[in-house]
Amino acid sequence: MSDYYVRELAQREETLEEKGQALRKMQNTDEDEAELRKLDEEQKTLRKAYWYQEWKFYNWQGSIPGLIKIAYETLRENPKWYMQKELTRDCAARGGCCGRGCGCCEKRESTPGRNMGVGHCTTGCGCCSNFRECELTEKEMGDITGALRATLNYSDRAYLLTLSRAYLLGDKKVEKKVNHVDSAPKLSKWREIMGRK
Repeated sequence: MSDYYVRELAQREETLEEKGQALRKMQNTDEDEAELRKLDEEQKTLRKAYWYQEWKFYNWQGSIPGLIKIAYETLRENPKWYMQKELTRDCAARGGCCGRGCGCCEKRESTPGRNMGVGHCTTGCGCCSNFRECELTEKEMGDITGALRATLNYSDRAYLLTLSRAYLLGDKKVEKKVNHVDSAPKLSKWREIMGRK
């Protein structure tokens, strides 16, 4: 879930930045100026939340044991590691950009200070909000995140296994893009242990 929270905050901040840029281009009234101040305050709050979640995510990554950590890090040597079949399907099923032709997930790039926030759509995705022509409230975003957490923790072990395999092993299409010779033996050993060829 730390990964999701970091992505959500990065996407929300990106969305606010885009709104601010659009508003600055057409700024004419005191109301526009007040809206810009409000956006700046929201971004400040998101930056603080991102910092906290980034720290939690980093600590979680540090707690991954032995061969699992090797597999996890090897997979992430490819900056587009998350564009795997299982994760792309999951994004599309949740109503994200992978279910439309916009290509936002594939185009996402890390930005200075936001290298952990790259990946598939969350409730913070501006493209998803624009497509639906509405935005979720904080409560609605929290409800969706809570439902995802409950699914991962309690109700759907098959879903958890699918995501775990994708986050640790990847699929061959993405794996072929990783050109590090020293990574192959590590990943092969991990696949052997997990029974995935």
